[in-house]
Amino acid sequence: MKRLALLILLVLFVAVGVSYAVDKATVQKRVNEAAKLIAQKGETAFDILNKKDQGEWKDQGYVFVLDTQGVTYVHIRPALIGKNVINAKDPYGVYFIKECIKTAVNKGEGWVKYHWPKPGENKPSPKITFVKKVKAPSGKIYVVGAGIYEK
Repeated sequence: MKRLALLILLVLFVAVGVSYAVDKATVQKRVNEAAKLIAQKGETAFDILNKKDQGEWKDQGYVFVLDTQGVTYVHIRPALIGKNVINAKDPYGVYFIKECIKTAVNKGEGWVKYHWPKPGENKPSPKITFVKKVKAPSGKIYVVGAGIYEK
């Protein structure tokens, strides 16, 4: 009986690990698709990306786009578009937007960890966001990102 319980726990652990990897892969894929679109179409890509966030990407790795000053151009929440969110911080004092911008600008791309409540919850949960720097044809630098809650 103990062996069966251990086997079930092992299978669940592996399944959670695999689904987490798939989620991270999906997030990276969304960010890379969005970055490529911005690199090709420039700022006109923002309308396309905002429509994708409201539609096909809504529940699966929606993206956001910021400039290096923290102004939002693409987000699943339309009320944030045009807003400067540079000083947003998590409940533990992490300025995660500043970290996203710093990571993308200095490294080209990378993962940023912070805490944020899941939709419909008040308690903060660990979240990880993949960000990437992209240069539009206009020469302006943007930060594209998408995040997932860690399991």
